[in-house]
This record gives sequence, structure tokens and C-alpha cells, in this order.
Amino acid sequence: MLEISAILTTRNRASLLPIVLEGLKRQCLPSEYFEIVAIDDGSSDETAVILDRARAELPLRVLRQNHAGLAAAKNLGIFGSRAPIVVFLDDDDVADPRLLRAHVLAHKKYPEPEVAVLGYTKLAPEVGKVPLMRHVTQVGCQLFSYGWIKPGMTLDYTCFWGGRSSCKRGLLVEHGIFNPVFGFGCALLPDRVIGAAAVVRSAYVMVSMVCCSLSLNGRSSRHPRAARCR
Repeated sequence: MLEISAILTTRNRASLLPIVLEGLKRQCLPSEYFEIVAIDDGSSDETAVILDRARAELPLRVLRQNHAGLAAAKNLGIFGSRAPIVVFLDDDDVADPRLLRAHVLAHKKYPEPEVAVLGYTKLAPEVGKVPLMRHVTQVGCQLFSYGWIKPGMTLDYTCFWGGRSSCKRGLLVEHGIFNPVFGFGCALLPDRVIGAAAVVRSAYVMVSMVCCSLSLNGRSSRHPRAARCR
């Protein structure tokens, strides 16, 4: 029985997809309990070939659309998913082996429809050394800033960050999806904002400090070696 759908949105990241998919192959959660819904947002490189090849080794379904942006791709993934929980992954994420299991366990502990889960993102070492990235993560704290957050802490809706976050699929289907006008996928549909606001304001986000290595600017990250299924 499916417990979680991993929605992987991608566009022209053929150079990174193999290591991203390798991380998903190493998940502790048995494959019968999860699916990967990959959304190819009009790629013109070898993305389609790589995804098609990966279906032999992963519970993977591939949906394709003409290039319409990240928000539209996420929406397609939401409606194409079949599990009661959805987790959003970016195409430069290398998942820790415990990632999907941690999200499932968190939602079982907090089954309320309005509860979402924020996963932890660790920058690849070569990316974290870049002065700009060091500033936005450690000084300005505009991106991937977790210093003030503790595992299990209750946060408000503003901390439902796009990648490595999960929620109940039904909440999105019933109350609001991403506004396709925003290519980056950061807003709800205008005609759903009022209805969703009542839900979102009362929603809270639980934190799971299971890491998911992140690769940025076209640089691939190595799969975390320290993590083990336990």
C-alpha cells in the first residue's frame, strides 16, 4: 500500500539526475510503500532518456508537460500522485536513505490534515564554501537557515519551504495548489487563497532533522556516506 508520493520536478538537469535517482534507490522505506512521480517540465536534454531508464529500478512514473514552470509542474505532480502524503523534491537533491521513511513516520505521529513536515537540507560541501551561499545560509539567513530550529519544533505556515517538505495530499487538493503564474512555485491559486488561508493559518509544521544533501548551480553532490538505515 502506497504511503508517500515523492514529487520530483525537473527541467534540463540530465547531468544531475543520475545521482538524484541513486539517492532514491537507497531509501530504507520498502519500494512498495512509495512512488516517485517525476515531472519533466519540457526538457530539451537527455532528461527523458534518463528517467525512462530509471523506471526499471524504481517505482517511478514520469509525467511530461510543455515548459510551464515549477508551479505548474508541482501541480501536475499533486494530481498525478496516488499516496495520501506528498513530499516535494528538487532535481538537485540527493536524498538521505532515511528521508522518505522519516516523513512517513512523522505524519503517522501527527495525522491531523493540517500538519506538514519540514525536512532538513544540507548543502554539498563545495557549494557551502561559496561566499554567497555562506552569507545567505549563515549570515543573512535567507536560505536553508536551520540554526534556530530544533527537531520536533512546531512552526507556522511560513516555514513550509518548497523542497524536502511534505504534507497531506488532500489538504492541497481541497484547499489550494500552486499558482502557475509564479514559475518558481511559491503561491496558491488566487481563487483559493481565501479558502486556503483559514487552513494555512491554523496549520503547523513539524521539523524532521533527517538530511537531504543539496546540489546547486549544476554541481553534483556525493551521496551522504555517514547515513545508514536504522
